[in-house]
Amino acid sequence: MMEVDERTPAEPPKIPIETWQCIFQYLTRVGDLYNVSLTSRYMYEAVQPILYQQLCLDPNFYAIYTLSLLRRKPNLCHRVMHLTLLHATERPITEDTCNEAIYVYEDLGLPMVPCPPGFTHASFLWSPLGLQGNPQRSSIVGPELCHRPMFSFIRRFTNLTTLQILDDVIPPDFFAAISSLLQLKKLVLKDLVISPELRAFIGQSLPLQELTMIRCINKPYVADSNAAGHLCESLIRNSPNLKILVMDSFVERVAFNLLSDLEFPPPIEVFVSNGMSQQDPDTAVLRSVLNNLPTVTTLSMTRIPRELGTLLPRGALPKLASIKGQIKSIGIFFNSERPIEEVTITDTPASAGGVSWDTQLIQFFELINAYGVVLRSLSFSVGQWSEEVFLCICKLFPKLKVLKIQCNTGNVDQVCVNYL
Repeated sequence: MMEVDERTPAEPPKIPIETWQCIFQYLTRVGDLYNVSLTSRYMYEAVQPILYQQLCLDPNFYAIYTLSLLRRKPNLCHRVMHLTLLHATERPITEDTCNEAIYVYEDLGLPMVPCPPGFTHASFLWSPLGLQGNPQRSSIVGPELCHRPMFSFIRRFTNLTTLQILDDVIPPDFFAAISSLLQLKKLVLKDLVISPELRAFIGQSLPLQELTMIRCINKPYVADSNAAGHLCESLIRNSPNLKILVMDSFVERVAFNLLSDLEFPPPIEVFVSNGMSQQDPDTAVLRSVLNNLPTVTTLSMTRIPRELGTLLPRGALPKLASIKGQIKSIGIFFNSERPIEEVTITDTPASAGGVSWDTQLIQFFELINAYGVVLRSLSFSVGQWSEEVFLCICKLFPKLKVLKIQCNTGNVDQVCVNYL
């Protein structure tokens, strides 16, 4: 009879702090140290004194902290510390090496590290549950987190051109923080809880050229609060040079109302949003938005009411060159002399309904060809490869340069070779 040892296995012995210090000292002297991941607070405490000493002795040595707190329980934090170590003489800070500093802020006694002059990108991450996009995370985000001075040190990043804030709580002093970034061109906000006490924007215009707001929600249990929408509205209103705008249904309603009324809208070239459903009574708002943005060259909308076709003036969107959306909606944009060259169909064969998907594709291609559209790029999905669809494309769009087909079955490449 086999006996099973039920004793708890012994924990692996911890490496003494002195050993870690020796290892770290050796690595820093090598000069080619690029990325060190310290997976426990114990390891971080071991190398912390050496790191500080190196910072004091060598002004060309930069340390960028990345701290991720995975909060599995409200009162239990598991800390993961990464140190990205860059030596300016051995490894210049360029886009080919590393010019992105990822910061997460929490009062762990971490000192202020001067921002290297070569850094132009930074990401700020606060992950209460360690799960991005989880709406339940907001249930454990206490009100005290809304008032943390988490952005007080952003002013040190004077050369930032790109800033990402992910899975966080936007505090009231947000605008005061980013208004000091005079070179900020790109701002990405994702999975955020917006404080209802967000202070109004006061100061000079922002230099933003690209704004992305995805899954930004209002603070739960706060009545009559649309802080997320107001944040988006303020950013658009105070960014006169905005060229790329990406947003979703959490904020686009407020943004639509603003863009439809602005006398001097920003020169938006790329416009991405969910759009509106067929049942939405405010189709006229979307019509006003598109009519008020003559600079748009790329339009991506998941939902476009068919009624928009009769409301949208033929002179709207005169520079539109790329369109992305559902096949039954984007057809309304071809009834004018818009220079559309790129089409991306977001439908899948499963959503085709009663009519076969191949038939719908062919009818759509024939429709836009009848309007004299000269396509150079086309993307769509098929359930299985259809020779009839491919022959239709070859016949109608001889100047096509890019063809992207997502096919569930069949070897598309081989079929293309046979026909070419």
